[in-house]
Amino acid sequence: MSSLKIIDLRARKARLFYRQPVPPNTRVPLRKRKRRIRFIALTILLIGVGACAYGLHYVSYMERFSINKIEVHGAETIDPSLIRQYVEHVINDDSRHYLSRGNVFLYPKKVIQKDLEIDFPRIKSANVSRPSLFSKTLVVVIQERAYFARWCYDPKECFQMDDGGFIFAEAASENPAKYVFSGGVAAASTSPIGQVFVPTHVPALIALLSRLETAGFIPEGARVENEKDFQVPLKDSFVIKASFGSDADTVVKNLQLILSNPPLQGNQSKLEYVDLRFGNRVYYKMSAQGGSASDGEGEISVPNVAH
Repeated sequence: MSSLKIIDLRARKARLFYRQPVPPNTRVPLRKRKRRIRFIALTILLIGVGACAYGLHYVSYMERFSINKIEVHGAETIDPSLIRQYVEHVINDDSRHYLSRGNVFLYPKKVIQKDLEIDFPRIKSANVSRPSLFSKTLVVVIQERAYFARWCYDPKECFQMDDGGFIFAEAASENPAKYVFSGGVAAASTSPIGQVFVPTHVPALIALLSRLETAGFIPEGARVENEKDFQVPLKDSFVIKASFGSDADTVVKNLQLILSNPPLQGNQSKLEYVDLRFGNRVYYKMSAQGGSASDGEGEISVPNVAH
């Protein structure tokens, strides 16, 4: 019995689960601690950003900050209810935006104004605002285009035009205008509504018509031939041919000067046209019964014509 070795299992088990104590001076490496701090800070930051983002989303859709009334002012020809419905559709477009478009502080003001002017050609300008800081009412003030002249493909198909040359609606035959214009827009295969009649020349052309009236002539409008030339028919009289870029006063003075010279003096009723496009050389055509030349056409050289 003395030769047998006795193994104390209790001692072995105690050693197996025994962990050597960490010396009190041992610390976690500095790099690990910094990574851990950065991770914790980033996590907190992301949670904070997410909470703020959700908070903004939630608050933007709150009823107390939502537009609940739309007023329309300035509509005379257009039905105000159409504008109201249009604005409501822009605000509530059936999409769940992150921030509510119906919020009194976040509604798309510039989009509404621009879209109204594009989709309603009759609207010249639109202004959208609210009466006060926390008002839930949206006020839309529009300015409609004034009917100034008619633009026509032909006598049976005409459109309304404002004094800036913008074509904005069909013109009924019972609504005549002082002037009638033609040409000067894109191809006739497309609708002229929304187009501008000779945009860079409208002010000068209207100034010429006004100056002709002052001088005693009665212009009916203008027909644009091409990018350079146009014609102005006078009521119950002849046609003036001129070019864009000519000064209105100069054109009228030249016309008066030419009509006071033979063979046109006293024969205005027999004229078909006077062509003022070539400086000192003025071409004209007389009606068949009044022309001295066989073809009724002639040329006058006027050295002292104004430039």
